[in-house]
Amino acid sequence: MCGGLAAALSLVGCGPNQDAEWAGSSDRPMGAPAAPTPAPPEPPKQLESWASVAGLSPVELSAERPLSLGHGGGRYTYSVQAPADVHERYLSPVRDTRFPAGTALLERTFDAKSGEAGPIFVMLRHESGWEFHELDAKGFIQPRDEERCRRCHTEARADSVFGAPSSR
Repeated sequence: MCGGLAAALSLVGCGPNQDAEWAGSSDRPMGAPAAPTPAPPEPPKQLESWASVAGLSPVELSAERPLSLGHGGGRYTYSVQAPADVHERYLSPVRDTRFPAGTALLERTFDAKSGEAGPIFVMLRHESGWEFHELDAKGFIQPRDEERCRRCHTEARADSVFGAPSSR
């Protein structure tokens, strides 16, 4: 037994007990099993069609890159790439404009002040609708609420596509 008044007042006891838990050592009650360690997040996956999407032809929007009011709320300017056969649909969409299944639209963003590359946004058209992704510069899918994209794009002029900025 430890001697003296100091030992009597000690909350720790005479010596370390490696098997004992002490109050405050975790957020779980004493004796409760430890929570399982969460699985590490999955590494980002590259968009399967990245090579073909990245090589789409640029859509001529204007002499200068327009300001993106939807992505970044005016923080970015942007350029758009799309298959050549849908450029006209993108430039002048109307309510009944439809994009064929297999269409991919890519928006590259750039910081409006510095010009540095920002996020890349991709829309892929399927028979059942559009698939939305945010990508990094190498085509790896970034975590994003796809449903949020879908809700916003339902407000678009035609087939969930806002199209080129109008000259109003």
